Amino acid sequence: MITGASRGLGCAWAKSALAQGDLVIGVAKNINNLDVLKQEYFSNFISVQMGVISEASSKRRH
Repeated sequence: MITGASRGLGCAWAKSALAQGDLVIGVAKNINNLDVLKQEYFSNFISVQMGVISEASSKRRH
């Protein structure tokens, strides 16, 4: 599971893991930003939308 997989270091780590054939669960606030990875690595990539702004918001999601 890689958080922030839609850009920056998270995206770089996701691409590196996927290029090695690993299964990656990519997490991002905006799931649409993960479409490129999903299209390129559809069999090894699962996208999850999640954005935690505060501890209170994370508790409401459970």
